[in-house]
Formats: sequence, C-alpha cells, structure tokens
Amino acid sequence: MIIIQAKMKGIKEFVTGWRLVFQIPNTVLTDDQKISVLQANGNDGFLTFSPDALKAEVEAVMKNRKIGASETGKSKSEILRGTLYDYWKKNYSGGRLFEEFYNERMDSMITKIKQTIEKIDIDRLDDYYSQKNGNND
Repeated sequence: MIIIQAKMKGIKEFVTGWRLVFQIPNTVLTDDQKISVLQANGNDGFLTFSPDALKAEVEAVMKNRKIGASETGKSKSEILRGTLYDYWKKNYSGGRLFEEFYNERMDSMITKIKQTIEKIDIDRLDDYYSQKNGNND
C-alpha cells in the first residue's frame, strides 16, 4: 500500500478508460515511496483519495499494513522482493525489466532448494540401504 500526499489536477477520458492526474511536490515523495511506486507500476489496485488530511490514527493503521520499502511489518517474502529490487536497480535496471529479473532469481532459488532436497533424499536412501545391507552380512 502506498500513501502519498498529492493534489488532484484533473481527469481525462481515453478510449480504454479514465486517467486521473495528480501532482506530488518534490519535497513530499520519500525514497521509500519512490521505490514503492516503481514496484507497483503497471499493477492493478485501488485508489483512495481524500481531500482532507489523514488523521494520525488512520495513517498509523495504514502504515502497519506494510507501506513503503521499509522492513517494518513486512513478511520475509516482501523483504526479499524489496531487496531483490534494490539489487536489480543498482545492477540491471537499464537493460531488463524487474519482473523478468525477479522471476529468474526466484526460479533459480527454487531450483537450488529442490536440488538440495533431492540430494538429501538420495543421501538418506543411500544411508538406509548401506545400513540395511550392513546388518544383513
């Protein structure tokens, strides 16, 4: 979830739908919010706009729902995704999409873990048959 103070500048109709236009002052957007916006770019979601400032209690509740790039209140998988994003941004952002990079890295980790599980299973079977054959002699 992303919470950013913005000023609504207008609405425009297109063939495919409506576009809402907001202006965010340079001094308002934090680095964490910029990262969150970049990570959410292209995703479907819900927009809540209130012309009134959020009360501190409401803002605190919303911040507890894992806003921004900080680790506070995030699951380990969300922290991993944010960390991979930071890595991608520093090393690959010019040449490939983050989603491609993320999927490749996740597939690689999954494959390595599966291979480790298979090796453990094979080692256990080897131990089992070694013990079984050793006891029969």
